[in-house]
Amino acid sequence: MEMSSQLQNVFKFMDTNGDGKISPLELKQFVSSLGDENSMSAAELAEGMVREMDCDGDGFVSLDEFMRVMRKYWISECRKMIERVDRDGDGFVNFQDFKIMMSAGYNMLV
Repeated sequence: MEMSSQLQNVFKFMDTNGDGKISPLELKQFVSSLGDENSMSAAELAEGMVREMDCDGDGFVSLDEFMRVMRKYWISECRKMIERVDRDGDGFVNFQDFKIMMSAGYNMLV
């Protein structure tokens, strides 16, 4: 599956009400489902992530905003991030790796 399709699927998974935007509450629920292994609360983490990705200032993350951020960081930052969390060295992030990555904070993403 190409990167764009994978990212769209991730966005759709987080957009639980299907309105085409990720709200801080939806992101909080997603982060909470992964477990909060750091000192920042899931709500603070989600709000920070939305602030970083929300280009138009509406308080939500649209698919375009999500894709823009993910594409911007995919070549260098995402590769580095994958290398940091890929415990078995296969070049892929399994669910456990993903959970650890997301729990580490939004600074890894943006």
